[in-house]
Amino acid sequence: MNLRLFSLALILSVGLVGCAGRQLEEAKKVTPDADAHDAALYEGYIDLSQMEYDEGDYVDSDFFAERAMAIAAGENVEPQIPSARDLGESELNQAAVDRRRVIVALFNGADRTHPREAAQAQVGFDCWMQEQEEGFQPDDIAACRERFEAAMKAIGESATVTVTGTKAKSDNRLTFEVFFDFDSDELSDVARIHLSRVAQIIEGYIDPVVAVIGNADQVGSTDYNLDLSQRRADNVAEILRGRGVEIGGIFARADQALQLDTLDRSAEELNRRVVITVREE
Repeated sequence: MNLRLFSLALILSVGLVGCAGRQLEEAKKVTPDADAHDAALYEGYIDLSQMEYDEGDYVDSDFFAERAMAIAAGENVEPQIPSARDLGESELNQAAVDRRRVIVALFNGADRTHPREAAQAQVGFDCWMQEQEEGFQPDDIAACRERFEAAMKAIGESATVTVTGTKAKSDNRLTFEVFFDFDSDELSDVARIHLSRVAQIIEGYIDPVVAVIGNADQVGSTDYNLDLSQRRADNVAEILRGRGVEIGGIFARADQALQLDTLDRSAEELNRRVVITVREE
């Protein structure tokens, strides 16, 4: 490299360093108009930003400050996706499991029932991933981990995930249900919100296998109900694909898999559903 190019590169590098670390002060100027959970989340990210700034890590300081500003602006800020950090295989697997724990807790309404603890769980998780990526401050890694686990314990992790009143296992395999109106394959606004949250949970899996199974009640012919079940499954799969979820299989089972067997073959809401199962490859 000639002297002129070297000088230019040096000026650019100094300029980039000089720009880093400026977001914290901007974030502190913002007053979030938020509920208790988002207010606590904002405070948590400000604290993380300050901690990294004091350690001279201006890049991560800016990252956490920008998260705080996004919350103040009313955006939905989720726990960071594990693949966004340069983690080893075991840490990546742990992060995937832990992110799913936070998302499931939020899915179950922890942001309303335990707003500060839910915020601390998310902040502790993002803190742990950041410190794991750096990998040279074991005390800080442990502190973030303890913050996360203490918050999750305070929340009281549920063994179930609730979707429109139906419970499913919260383990490596998750099951969700979305319900439909009589003789309809249209998704309600509530169902779309649930599917958006389901997609958030699926993001926490490293290699998810997702199956979508449509069902119908016992009213009408078997052929008609199979077609209706297929259309319901297709519509759910389309929403999930729009959120980046890869679907491993779409199936229609009509009235062969009833949740509630109506002996008189009458209409039953619990049978008008799509079942989504998620497991690790």
